Parts: sequence; C-alpha cells; structure tokens
Amino acid sequence: MMLISTHHFRDIERKPEYLQPEKCAPPPFPGPAGTMWFIRDGCGIACAIVTWFLVLYVEFVVLFVMLIPSRDYVYSITNGIVFNLLAFLALASHCRAMLTDPGAVPKGNATKEFIESLQLKPGQVVYKCPKCCSIKPDRAHHCSVCKRCIRKMDHHCPWVNNCVSENNQKYFVLFKMYIALISLHALIMVGFHFLHCFEEDWTNLLKAYRFIRSEEDKSSPFKLDRQH
Repeated sequence: MMLISTHHFRDIERKPEYLQPEKCAPPPFPGPAGTMWFIRDGCGIACAIVTWFLVLYVEFVVLFVMLIPSRDYVYSITNGIVFNLLAFLALASHCRAMLTDPGAVPKGNATKEFIESLQLKPGQVVYKCPKCCSIKPDRAHHCSVCKRCIRKMDHHCPWVNNCVSENNQKYFVLFKMYIALISLHALIMVGFHFLHCFEEDWTNLLKAYRFIRSEEDKSSPFKLDRQH
C-alpha cells in the first residue's frame, strides 16, 4: 500500500494544477543574440587548459624533435602539414564543443502564463525541475555543474567544460576522432623515428668498429714482419 500511494502522489505532483507556478520567478531577461555559452566551473576550466596544453606539447615534440631535425624534407613537410591540420581540427572541435549551448531549457519558464500556453489536456503529465524552475521536456536532465536542465543530455564532460547533448555532440565526437588520429599519426612517426635512430646508431657503430680494426691492423707487428 505504501508503494502505491507514493507512486500516485508523484503522478499527481506532475499534473499542471500541482506545479505551483506562483513559486517560480519570471524568466530572466534574455541576453543579446549570439551570446557565447561558457560554463564558469574551476575544474572544467582547468581540464580544458590541460587538454590544450597536451595537444600543443605533442605538436611541439613532433615538430622540433622528430620532423625538423630529419634530413628527409619531403617526409618532414608532408607529415608536418598532416599533423598540424589534424591538431587544428581537434582544437577547433574542442572549442565548438565547449562554447556551444548543448540544449539548455529556458530557466524559470514554469510560470502560470507559460503553462497556460502549453494548452495541456486534463490529466496530462508534465515535468518541472525544482532546481531551475523549468518545464522539462522529455529526456531532459538537470546538470548540477551547468545549473540548467539540458535536453537529451548524455553526460557532463569536464575535459570540454560542458554538457554533451543534442547541439554539441557532433563536435564532441569529432574532437575524440581527431585526437585518436593525431595519436595514431604520432605513434607511427615515433616508430619510424626509432627505426631511423637505431639504423643510424648501428651504422655509426659499424664504422667505428671498422676504423678500430683498420688501426689495429696498421699497428700490428705481424703485418709489419710480413711486409718486410
């Protein structure tokens, strides 16, 4: 009996006549068109800075350690262009994923006027978020970091300092794809660089060995006796 009464009470709470719109403040005045979306979260900002630092550090290592010292200019230029292009696309996708509104529900729209404009049928169930006082669409969830209800929210990612949802999910997937591509590209170049260094060191070792043997042969007393 307790479970049935609790479930019935929750259903009644979601009906329009029990939303208590008088407790919601009017929606804030909308900002100017084209206002940039940015979440002021310390942890998210730090993670985003670390992400950019890692990408730029990898680019520095690839350019100044592996490509520029190489004597093969065609190899260096080709791989440098490809790697820089992928790194630029990764950072651009990261910016779009971070600065794009993921699909935030208007805050404080659970007012009496807005509920009446929905023209709800008797007994129709709607959802109200008690934290941001908004009418929640289907599959919308409240994010405690963004402090907003987000439509079709997947998760909040601190590495892009934003929620991943319907408006920026494409940029988030592209960012991960470009990061995977530059990681694979860098790993392949590290393999070639290792083989080149190993081959060069082995060649120098053979040259040094042959030089030492030749010096030993010149100073050998047996060879001097044979010449006489």
